[in-house]
Amino acid sequence: MKSNLSVDNYKGFVLGLDDVIYPEKDYLLQVYYLFAQFMEYNEQMDGNAIISWMKDSYEKDGPENLFELTAAKFGIPQTYLKNYGLLHQTARLPLKLMLFKKVLDFMQEVHAAGKPLFLLLQGDPVMQLNKVRQMEWHGLETYLKVYFSADTAHGTIPETLALIKAEHGLQAAELLCVVSENEVVDDNHQAEINFLPTSKL
Repeated sequence: MKSNLSVDNYKGFVLGLDDVIYPEKDYLLQVYYLFAQFMEYNEQMDGNAIISWMKDSYEKDGPENLFELTAAKFGIPQTYLKNYGLLHQTARLPLKLMLFKKVLDFMQEVHAAGKPLFLLLQGDPVMQLNKVRQMEWHGLETYLKVYFSADTAHGTIPETLALIKAEHGLQAAELLCVVSENEVVDDNHQAEINFLPTSKL
């Protein structure tokens, strides 16, 4: 199915990761499940109760301080904070991460037009790459060019976009950057690059 956007108007397409091409909660909830199972195995705790509580807390208040809150609720030793962090980085998920259908359609349309797809990863490179490796790409993975914000001097989106432009000989007006609904784009940068929320695809 074609998107509402004509890919003919641009020469390159940049997509973010979390809540842009897939719902981030699909990753986090599986990490929480694995952590709950880990606690059940190591401390003989009720894994089902832990994952149920973590899921409810996440959906209500988000991921911030979730380990601390869970530890306080269930008496989990603070020594497991390291395991919790490592799971976020290296978890082998029970289920593959699925792209949003409209984003998959859009990416397939771009690829069919022979135009480049750039994946811009923000945050912890190890964790973000772990997500990428566990997505169902429908064959698109070999056509993606991946960029990490962390590889630039200050780890910013503008720097990463500038790198993409420089390496591929593209002008700002020739790039379309697909972002999440809640992403705030600096007004000065907005004037240079075309930004589009996923709802407009």
